[in-house]
Amino acid sequence: MKFRPQKIKRFRPKNVADPITRPMRSLRCLLFGKQKQTEDTERTKKGIRFPHPYLTHIAVEPGNNSSAERNERNQRNRIHCAKPLTQIVGERLLPQNFFSFAIFRFLRPSNGRMEQATGLLRRATGLPQFSAASRRRQRAGSPFHPFSKHPLREALEPAARMWLVRLFILLVSMGIFRSPATATAAQRPNLVIFLADDHGYWDSQLYGATDVRTPNMLRLASAGMAFTLAFVASPSCAPSRTAMLTGLMPARNGAEANHTFKREGIRSLTENLKDLGYEVAAFGKVAHGADARRHGFDKFDKRHDAAVVEKFLAGRDPAKALCLFVGTPEPHVPWAENRTYDPGKVSLPPTHPDTPETRAQRTRYYTDITQMDTELGAIYDLTRSRLGTNILFIYTSDNGAQWPFGKWNLYDAGIRTPLIAVWPGTVKPASKTGAMVSWVDLLPTLIEAAGGRAPSDIDGRSFLGVLRGTTGTHRDEIFATHSGDGNKNIYPIRALRTAEFKYILNLFPGNAHTTHIDRGGGSGDGWRFYNEWSAAAKTNAFAAGRVRRYHQRPREELYRVTADPFETNNLAADPQHDAVLAELRARLEAWMNSQGDTRKNFNEPIPLTPEGRPAVAP
Repeated sequence: MKFRPQKIKRFRPKNVADPITRPMRSLRCLLFGKQKQTEDTERTKKGIRFPHPYLTHIAVEPGNNSSAERNERNQRNRIHCAKPLTQIVGERLLPQNFFSFAIFRFLRPSNGRMEQATGLLRRATGLPQFSAASRRRQRAGSPFHPFSKHPLREALEPAARMWLVRLFILLVSMGIFRSPATATAAQRPNLVIFLADDHGYWDSQLYGATDVRTPNMLRLASAGMAFTLAFVASPSCAPSRTAMLTGLMPARNGAEANHTFKREGIRSLTENLKDLGYEVAAFGKVAHGADARRHGFDKFDKRHDAAVVEKFLAGRDPAKALCLFVGTPEPHVPWAENRTYDPGKVSLPPTHPDTPETRAQRTRYYTDITQMDTELGAIYDLTRSRLGTNILFIYTSDNGAQWPFGKWNLYDAGIRTPLIAVWPGTVKPASKTGAMVSWVDLLPTLIEAAGGRAPSDIDGRSFLGVLRGTTGTHRDEIFATHSGDGNKNIYPIRALRTAEFKYILNLFPGNAHTTHIDRGGGSGDGWRFYNEWSAAAKTNAFAAGRVRRYHQRPREELYRVTADPFETNNLAADPQHDAVLAELRARLEAWMNSQGDTRKNFNEPIPLTPEGRPAVAP
């Protein structure tokens, strides 16, 4: 029934304390779960509505006061406590509870400064703001409106109203009114994300390597949760990092080929966290190139060493929640000179020919990984000492290593990434999960961890439940795209990965697959071992097969990744897998259409020779 405020006769109660009893009884109802409480006669007569989302109340218009009608009306006009306060707080459902409304809309003093202060409190705690139209509708008869002339409100002395406002401020400071969108800076976790550059999934002790040292990754894993099925959206720097910072896959955010950037108007994680009151800082390689400043970090510095980060932490306001990104360039090429690793003892992936230079470069790559691990440990210790224990600390890498079949490829060596999350009191120490997650999921996860609500129109989905241990699953499938990297890699690829299978679609199989490894012109380190591979291919069948596969790909590839993790046995031509192939092909096609994927080449492609080599010399 629509509530129409009525003009009422003003009166002053005999007992000034009487108007307080109703709010206090309603508060007791909330606190102790009392099942129902009858409105007082005067309020029932006037048809006054309680604005409380968790209490049911039927407001009726004033009528005659016959005994039968009055009894019927009193029966209807009861407040029923849906849940006691303790349960509501546990579910974080209190941004608009009865007591907060009573304080702000009924008991709030009219003093101008207090009006400003309580307005600030409204914004800080997420309580609704009221429009001019709302004020006009409620001014006539409601004692809950701040500008109302209702006698119940005027009956309270200013000192009493001030005391109740102070009580509310105390309750807010104690966290009584906490909700995901209104948590204070002290209650929200600080967020620290440490990003490596080109660190392959298998190349650490945590994920099974026995010939590379990563003690700090092990230390983080013992304090938190290690993900075994985490994947990036795209296996090169700019598309991968832009997907992480926007929660959108490359075709939707605009950064498809490497060294391209998000479209204008695409919101970033920085904006979402700033809306929640966070300061967002980035040190080192976080976003890619010139796009770093377009993401709107409050603080950005190209340096990433711990001393620079410590100076920033020492000079900032510790009362404000912080999201800190630190990006190291390791182990991106050029790799550091080997200092401690023995080339004869390193192991090589089954996709790599065993040559002296391959082993030598592997030790340099491992040296860079250990350097990255040392930096990771320094930032981890620094942030814990400066920011306390309420930190969600994440370690991960933007794509696989710059080796053949790794970076710039949609094999697991290119898109599967290490991921560790530490959050004392929330993430179970020394835990491991097989939940499938994507880098686009980082944005909604961080927003929800910060107490916000993730946008609904993004590709990412929060895996906060996995971190909290309330679920062990997340995604059933992972999509990944690659669209090229300048004039050295012009080979668009799409892929769909499930827990068991990987389907890869090479959009232009008649062209040559090349990368900076074979066309780098001496930059980086790939050319050193690739020249040996090419030479060995003249006399060694295995090396010849690896080089041919590196350059020439079929249109479709299908791998049972549970039995073939390095994806060496293509099942696409196997009739036994026709049904799986058809299903995954249809699912990938539908997804590309939903993304608006144009599937285009971003540069002039390089054709193949009949021998399966690039027709254009590097």
